[in-house]
Amino acid sequence: MDEQMLRRALMEANLERFRDVLERADRDWNWSPRYLRQRMRLLADPFGWAKRMARPVWKRAARTAACAALACLVTLGGLMAVSPTVRAAVLGWLHQVQEDLVTFINPERTAAEDAPGGWRLSEVPEGFVLTDLSPKESSGYWRYYEPETGARLWFAVYTPEAGEVTTNVDGASDAGEGHTTVDVQGYEVDLFQSEGTILLTWQNEAGYLFLLRATDFDDTEALLSMAEGVEPYEGPGVAWEMGWVPEGYEPMYRDEGAGAVQQVWVKDGTTLTWQYVTDPICPFETPEGEPEEIDLKGATGWYWAAEEEPEESDGPTITVNGEEVQAEGSSVTVGGIIISSGSSPSAEETGTLIWTDPETNTTFFLEGALDRFDLRDMATFMEETEPQLSSPTKRAQSITGTAGGGD
Repeated sequence: MDEQMLRRALMEANLERFRDVLERADRDWNWSPRYLRQRMRLLADPFGWAKRMARPVWKRAARTAACAALACLVTLGGLMAVSPTVRAAVLGWLHQVQEDLVTFINPERTAAEDAPGGWRLSEVPEGFVLTDLSPKESSGYWRYYEPETGARLWFAVYTPEAGEVTTNVDGASDAGEGHTTVDVQGYEVDLFQSEGTILLTWQNEAGYLFLLRATDFDDTEALLSMAEGVEPYEGPGVAWEMGWVPEGYEPMYRDEGAGAVQQVWVKDGTTLTWQYVTDPICPFETPEGEPEEIDLKGATGWYWAAEEEPEESDGPTITVNGEEVQAEGSSVTVGGIIISSGSSPSAEETGTLIWTDPETNTTFFLEGALDRFDLRDMATFMEETEPQLSSPTKRAQSITGTAGGGD
């Protein structure tokens, strides 16, 4: 009997032995993280895995262990073929820790099941303000800041298509006091903790990866409470479009989801940003100084004037294949491809307008190198529309010019 015949015989024998298991394969499986790691190593190199496991035993025991490993591999492969639940459990998000970096990997990169309109926190501690957001249909991030203490919060969600996500935690480790597991919303959550940093990570049955990270914030119980409050957005289905934008500004990108929007235009390498959040859990971050009250068709707007007039620009310089290319305005064509570029205006050149629509409880934020009249006209020419969610923006097509400033 050659090796091929032995392999075929083992496969048929295991199929017969585990036939009842295959028929009940749609049950909910609860694999432990340690088991999943072992299984991934086995799937990547089954014979090498079997050889390593057999080193300290007798030759006959080693041969038995290799046959058992092969049998387990065949059985698991059959279960994965007939059960999406088992396949997701084995090939979901896995994490690895290297020095201060925690990397999450999803080998399948498959589409998430039952994609909602976006995820968000339902609460943050008092005193926090919203500093930045990038909402998507089913992913994105939200950043919050507490001015008095300097504490920062970052909530992000990723679909399996992201494939790989990396964040840092000082002194992170899979073992020891820096890493524990807790229960949140019925899921097993990894808790990484070090001096000044707390990171909570978990995934749900649909394949979403959630990260909740805090710096200079040592209230672990409050962070766990926020994690418990993470939920799909199911608020009012309202949306707005900007009816008028000052001359020369070109669309750069628009992200929409979870009852929020971030839209950016660019002119001569300088960006104009419009954001809004329906049913916000905290206010937007505001500039320093006292604002001016402005009437916006019945709503009250608060305007912070720019301290300096914006400087004129001939367009940013973009480095492409080692060569500097002077952009005309806010974009440059390279090899037939239009590359947009832009950077936020300096704080001294920025005008800011914030207001709330009382009927829908939506707060708007408008910021750019513009005066009160342009910002006011943009606000008054907004048009309410039906939500039109779009695919996540391919930000890789946007490059920040070397003359336009950094992040």
